[in-house]
Amino acid sequence: MGTKISDFKKLKSDVETCTKCPLSKTRTNAVPGSGNVKSNVVLIGEAPGKDEDIQGIPFVGRSGKILTQTLITNKISRDDVYITNLVKCRPPENRKPSDHEVEQCSEHLDTEIRLLKPSLVMLLGATSLKHILNKDQITKIRGKLIKGPSYSYLPTFHPAAIARNNNNRKFFSADIKKLRRFLNR
Repeated sequence: MGTKISDFKKLKSDVETCTKCPLSKTRTNAVPGSGNVKSNVVLIGEAPGKDEDIQGIPFVGRSGKILTQTLITNKISRDDVYITNLVKCRPPENRKPSDHEVEQCSEHLDTEIRLLKPSLVMLLGATSLKHILNKDQITKIRGKLIKGPSYSYLPTFHPAAIARNNNNRKFFSADIKKLRRFLNR
C-alpha cells in the first residue's frame, strides 16, 4: 500500500505544479482529488469553484456542502469515497472548462483512475458526462448504471444544479442511495 500512497503524493505534487493550460496562471491553488485512496468509488465533478481554489480541496463550497450533506443523509462519509474534478484549476468566473482545458488536465484524471482502479465512477453533472462518456442530456440518463469494460458509471446531477433547482434534490438523493448500495456490496 505504501507505493499507492507515494503515487498519490507524486500526483498531488504534479497537479499543484502543473502549468499545462492557462488556468494555472489565474489559480490560487490547484485542486487535486481527495478522499479515500482505497475506495472503489470515485466521484468526478467539473472544476473547482472559488472556495475550492482558496482551500485546494474539491467540493468544499456551496456545492460541496450539498454533496457532503446528501452523502451524510445516506450514511456515507466523504472518507468512504474519492472526489475529484475533470480539471484541477478554477476557470475564471466559474465558467465551464473548455475542451482544451479538460484535454490538458486529462493526464491527472487518468492517473487518479489508474491508481484507484474503481468499480464505480459517479459522474457529477452534464460536463463530466459529456467529457467522460461523450453523452448529453443528463436529465434522461441520470441514475442509470452504465456498464463499461473496466468499471460502471452512475451519472447524476451536479450539486450546483441542486442549488439552482431544489426540485432535483430528490433525484440526486436517490442516486446517492444507489451509491450507498454499491458501497455496501
